[in-house]
Amino acid sequence: MKKCSVCNNTLKGKFCEKCGQKYTAKKLTFSNLFSDLISSLTDVEKNVFLNIYSIVRHPKIVINNFWNGYRNYYYKPGKMLFYFITIAGISSFLLGQTLFGLTFSTDSFFSESFVFAIVFFPILSLSSFLTYRKYKRSFIEHIASTVYLISTFGIIILIIENILIYFSLVKQENLIWIIILITSILFWNSILFTPSKKIAKLFFNFFIELIVLAVIISVLVLIMYFTGAMTLN
Repeated sequence: MKKCSVCNNTLKGKFCEKCGQKYTAKKLTFSNLFSDLISSLTDVEKNVFLNIYSIVRHPKIVINNFWNGYRNYYYKPGKMLFYFITIAGISSFLLGQTLFGLTFSTDSFFSESFVFAIVFFPILSLSSFLTYRKYKRSFIEHIASTVYLISTFGIIILIIENILIYFSLVKQENLIWIIILITSILFWNSILFTPSKKIAKLFFNFFIELIVLAVIISVLVLIMYFTGAMTLN
């Protein structure tokens, strides 16, 4: 009987019942090596978009699943973030250091756009935490849900943005993209926390978080202005 090379368990089929490793008796050839490569690439692409679809269609299920300790069926927030950063890097290369209509200058480490990118995640996590504090989710849990939503809608919007710019349908530096991104995140965050079928409550929560976010950004801008980190022209 064939044994698993990882855990030494006796194999009863193509997969080890103990560790899940797959076994194939086929001899390695160029054709099956190429087939494995193509299969791996298409599986990654398929899984990414299936997870994006799941988060857009069922944000409560996916994010609550992670909050409650379940893993591996859906992508973890860190994995979604990895794909978002990868696509953002490719997009920045194609669009000349422009993302969501913002230009990220490499000449100034503390450019306004760069600072915005650094504080984007914690600011949205904080606005979520303050708006939905009655649900008693920790700040770390709000960070996890924010990473899910930013990564998901970031990928979707970057793909659409690149396609429209490629066909010269919109201008490259157009702040509508960052507005759409923030609006999408806040609205789906409201879906996450609002009980189902309460449409009025859904929009109420959305506007409350929008106000909370505006207050946080205003305070941050004032702090940066009075400390000399930012100048208003």
